[in-house]
Amino acid sequence: MAKYEVKFSCGHTQIIELFGKDKDRQRKIEYFEEHGLCKNCYKAMMQEIEAHTPLGLTAQLNPLETYPFRAYFTGDTESVEDKVETLGFFWTDIGDSDILSTSEFMGWSCECKSSEELGKVFKEVKKVFPEIEIKFDFTEIDMALYKRLQEAQNDGKKQAAELQKKIDELEKPQRPDCYPEGNWNGRFYKAEKGYRRIYVNNKELLITEEDGQAIERFDKQVENYKLQVAAIKGDENAVKQLEKTAKIKELKEPEKPDCYPKGRWNERFYKAEKGYRRIYVDGKELLISEEDGQAIDDYLTALSEYEKAVENIKKECQ
Repeated sequence: MAKYEVKFSCGHTQIIELFGKDKDRQRKIEYFEEHGLCKNCYKAMMQEIEAHTPLGLTAQLNPLETYPFRAYFTGDTESVEDKVETLGFFWTDIGDSDILSTSEFMGWSCECKSSEELGKVFKEVKKVFPEIEIKFDFTEIDMALYKRLQEAQNDGKKQAAELQKKIDELEKPQRPDCYPEGNWNGRFYKAEKGYRRIYVNNKELLITEEDGQAIERFDKQVENYKLQVAAIKGDENAVKQLEKTAKIKELKEPEKPDCYPKGRWNERFYKAEKGYRRIYVDGKELLISEEDGQAIDDYLTALSEYEKAVENIKKECQ
């Protein structure tokens, strides 16, 4: 880009900005000097032409714009500008089709989002100016591109609506009444038996074990709901996570026997008198029957196999 002082064919000098290669810039300068008009002379010429041109309406199309259609009046609008304004048109720069022109092209125009809106504008204009001639300043290629873009946009909206429908059909987690209100870090801390300790808004609160479990269930449900939404939207990681969860659910988790020790236990058995096994729970020695010991042993073996299967599924779904 560079600025040049150019003397136009009208005899007036004007500073203009030119882009491109030096050869192309010089070509434009030569054109301006031989045929071009300065901004003011060009404006005066266009006003003179407009004053002697019957009122008309021209439609333009730029398929890539948010408002792709634009209609603008041509000809003598000065005597009817009040009527033009009541039709919703605005006085603005509507560009100039001459690429070598350095002047703005001002006129009464309105923008439309669709061809249907443009058609409505035509009808309203025809009511006020029945004899007006309407011209189309765009090609069939422009219209074809506009239609393709509209179809793609409509397909996108349809797809978005279908995705939203699937999301709406998901069962949303119901927040339990016991869920903490306020600033909570989502953590539980040890408390007396049957309770959990949490901190909400920096204040210590005791909640029941039952409420703590309800809160944990809700948090897991929320996490799963978010994963389902993400999977519907096409998140591959979410899809893999849901597949992993589904496969794990298909595994049958071993059921803990009623005789399983309650408390801290190192999962070891020690010799005892015939028909019994000795274990230590919370630092205290306990004797359990051989039958109970075998049931616990079987459970631990099954649990170990279950945990290995879960780990294998996690590795497969990575």
